[in-house]
Amino acid sequence: MTYRLVRVELVSYPGLSVRPVTLVPGSVFNIKPRIYLPTKRSGIGIEDTFWVDPNGMLVNLTADLPVEPEDIDRAMASAATARP
Repeated sequence: MTYRLVRVELVSYPGLSVRPVTLVPGSVFNIKPRIYLPTKRSGIGIEDTFWVDPNGMLVNLTADLPVEPEDIDRAMASAATARP
């Protein structure tokens, strides 16, 4: 599948548009890459959510979620067939 990155909002607090983010222990923020899928004539935004732990280390809270288009398609198809 062909796709291209069209816009990246570097960081924001969850639920807000881009704002300066102060990274202190306990902070939660998003990094928001956007891609466009020309063959499907659609785009998608995927937010990674990070937490700053008590030692100042970044923890990716969404690391286990699919990010590749094929993986997202599979997850969506699986969820659709699992509905009652």
